[in-house]
Amino acid sequence: MIVCGKTFLLNNEKEFISPLKRGCKIKMLIANENSDFIKEITEQLNQIGYKENDKQNEQSKEITFVKDKLNELRKYGDIKYATFDTEYRVPFYLGYFNEDDDITIKGYFNMILPVASP
Repeated sequence: MIVCGKTFLLNNEKEFISPLKRGCKIKMLIANENSDFIKEITEQLNQIGYKENDKQNEQSKEITFVKDKLNELRKYGDIKYATFDTEYRVPFYLGYFNEDDDITIKGYFNMILPVASP
C-alpha cells in the first residue's frame, strides 16, 4: 500500500520535469500528515508489530518530504497538491482527452452505494 508517496515521487521525479516544462499542469492528492487516515494506518501497522510512534513519525516525515519535493518541482511548471484526511476505497479510472492538441488526463471515482435494506 502506498501511504506517503515518497517512493513513487522519487522513482518518477524525472518523468514530471519534461511535461511540466511543456506546460502540463499536475495536481497530486497526498495524505495530511496529522489525519485520521495516518492514525488508522499506524494502528494497522502496530497490529503487525511496528512501533506506533516510530511509524507515525516516519510517515509524517515522508509526507513532509513529498510536499517539499513537489514545491521544488514548481520551478519547472505548474504542479500543485492537496491533502486528504481519510481514505475512500472506491474504483478509480483515468481518462485521457486530446482536444485541439491539448492533452488532459482526469481521474474519475465510480462509487457504488449499498442497496438500502427493506
